[in-house]
Amino acid sequence: MISNRIFKAIFVCLSMSVIISCGSHKDNPEIEHKPLVSPLAFCNRECNYVGIGAVIDHTDTYSVVTGTPVKAEEVRFEVFTLCDEQFLQPDYMMENACKKEFNKQGDKIIEEQIVHWFEMQRDEAKRLYIASFEESDPQDINDLYEYRSDYIEKMTLRSSAPLFGRGNNSDISDKLVFCELPLRNNHFIFTYDKELIGQIEKGMPLTDYLAYKPMILPLFDLSFSELPPELPVETDLTVEMTLGNGKTLSDTVHVKLTD
Repeated sequence: MISNRIFKAIFVCLSMSVIISCGSHKDNPEIEHKPLVSPLAFCNRECNYVGIGAVIDHTDTYSVVTGTPVKAEEVRFEVFTLCDEQFLQPDYMMENACKKEFNKQGDKIIEEQIVHWFEMQRDEAKRLYIASFEESDPQDINDLYEYRSDYIEKMTLRSSAPLFGRGNNSDISDKLVFCELPLRNNHFIFTYDKELIGQIEKGMPLTDYLAYKPMILPLFDLSFSELPPELPVETDLTVEMTLGNGKTLSDTVHVKLTD
């Protein structure tokens, strides 16, 4: 189980590492006539670890509520995937999140579809260029799009206490939906054979997403689709993820849910 302090650092790093922004030349009259440019640097990481934490979204900030009483209608479950066990140390992650040794070979099939999707969302006055993460100094990269190229064979979220009329240690993944994902987060549905299906929309059931045998997200932002009738309840929630390559990863968070 990952501590509150570690979870905060991991969540901040994952949020920062997938920012996408647009640059403007409007202030320079010499190049004002040129198209606006948006840099997009890809970062493909392996999935070797999974973690889960409970948070409350305050619009601009997140409060970690692991083990603290929280209203079930307000809590969100953040499931994140990591490439290296050393990233479980907050200071290490903050210092090394963009180092090249933690970035594996890019997947051109996935990257080309992401670029095409973003190009389709822009007008003719804007274009994308691809910055090479492998050949650049990480400190020079401000805009990094992180993704995974391993897929999920199976994913469950089990409650140690009865929830939704089910017994101990029952899978409640069908009672979870995606929260609204800001553009800074990876929000695409890629199937196991690398076909881009579309975006993850707010309210999409987790089980609908998993039916695609999708590529792993760096961050899953989930909430209950309905309130469990057993409230108040104290329970351990365990996420378990089996990947297409045979790895099985898991983590647990302790929560106290109120009505």
